[in-house]
Amino acid sequence: MTRGILISVVGLLIAAAAAGTAIFNFSNLASGNIFSSLSNELANFLTGPIHSTAQDQYVKTTVTAKNTTLVVDLALTPDQQSTGLSGREKMPENQGMLFVMQSPGRYGFWMKEMKFSLDIFWLDTKGAVVYLKQNLQPCLTILNCPTYTPDTDSLYVLETVSGFSQKHAITKGTQFNFRLPGR
Repeated sequence: MTRGILISVVGLLIAAAAAGTAIFNFSNLASGNIFSSLSNELANFLTGPIHSTAQDQYVKTTVTAKNTTLVVDLALTPDQQSTGLSGREKMPENQGMLFVMQSPGRYGFWMKEMKFSLDIFWLDTKGAVVYLKQNLQPCLTILNCPTYTPDTDSLYVLETVSGFSQKHAITKGTQFNFRLPGR
């Protein structure tokens, strides 16, 4: 392997590591031709799955209540549900995130790593609000980050920007309508 190619490959490895990409299998480097192993790893990197929590990776749908429509990201997988809206800088008033749980339960939510305040609505199997919390502020530290848990079961949880419930008079019993893809 020429020195220039080796430097280029090492540069790609460093760039991948800096970007948080952990898909290179370094155990391959110990056996056989280092150039062949690195080429294979680079090919896997370029053609492999993209692991991202970017907004464009979510399936979207619309949610309607009281003549107001939101475009929401669907949090369907455990990874999406764990991440939620954390880390996002802001969210427009006409958007939100709908968490679709596997079965009804009492799901707790917190404001860890949030950068803006939220209204959160827990919905029953038919989309009616069974519990809500308004104007929840981001946690300043993980030691002082309360969990908000409803006193009744829900199947869906909807997060909107703070003030949404007051502006649109959303209260316990308000019906949200939506269609989930594939259902």
